[in-house]
Formats: sequence, C-alpha cells, structure tokens
Amino acid sequence: MPEFPPWKRQMAAWTDAAQSRLRQVVSELAARASNTVSSIPASAVELAERARGRGEQVPRAMIGELSRRVNVLHLATKHDVELQSRLGRNRVSFVLTEFLEAQSGHEEALVESLRSELREELQSFAAAVDDKLFAIDEQPSSTDDAEIDLVEDESTIPRAALETTDD
Repeated sequence: MPEFPPWKRQMAAWTDAAQSRLRQVVSELAARASNTVSSIPASAVELAERARGRGEQVPRAMIGELSRRVNVLHLATKHDVELQSRLGRNRVSFVLTEFLEAQSGHEEALVESLRSELREELQSFAAAVDDKLFAIDEQPSSTDDAEIDLVEDESTIPRAALETTDD
C-alpha cells in the first residue's frame, strides 16, 4: 500500500497555503481599495464637472435655438427691447443736453441784452435829471384832502368837539 503522508502535516500545509493565499488576496484587495478610495473623489469631481457642463450646454443650445426661431419670426426679445430702450434713453438725453446748452446760451444773451437796455435807459434818465429838464409837477389837492384835518396833538381839540364826532 502506498504510504500517505500524515494527515495532520498535510492539513497544516494546506492551512498554511490557504492562509498565505488569503493574506495575499487581502493585501491585494486592500491595495485596490486604497486606490479606489483615493480615486473616488477625483472621479466624482470629474463626473460632477461633466454633468455641470452638459447642464450649461443644454440651456445655451435651447436659448440659441429659440433666439434663432424668434429672429426668423422677427419678434423682439427682452434683450432687444432693453437695447432699444437704452439707445432711446441715450438719444433723448443727448437731445435734452443740447437743448439745455442752447437755452443757456439764449438766456445769457437775453440777460446781457436786458442789462444793456436798462443801462441805456438809466443813463438817459440820469442825463434828463442832470439837465434840469425833468421837473416834478405839483398835483392839485383834492376836495377830500381839504375836508380832512390832520391833528398832531388831540389835546388841542376841545372835548365837546370830540364827543360830538363820536356819535
């Protein structure tokens, strides 16, 4: 009969082989896990960036397509209205500025003209007064002024006269 090695030794050899193989597999798994764990944040960031980029591209594409279709229909967009409104405000502002500058020039000319006319009138008036041609006419007294007696001091009026006038 063939001789078999003792089973206890054989079991110990298998157990040692299995344990060494298990250690090797566990160490490989640990290495893979550490690589995977370290690459997860990088891959997650990359995945998030791709998703964000696609999310931004879709609205741009939709906006571009809608803008193209609206322009085909010759409809104004909000941007077009804002642009035209801004241009209109700028035009009105420019016209008003020019108008105000022109008015300011006209006002200055008018003030200077009025000053020179007033100066001439005052000079002619002063010349007339200096030439003694200007005389103040005395106005005749009216009948109403004659009836009114101006009294500076009431003590000179008799008391009886004051009492009769109060009735």
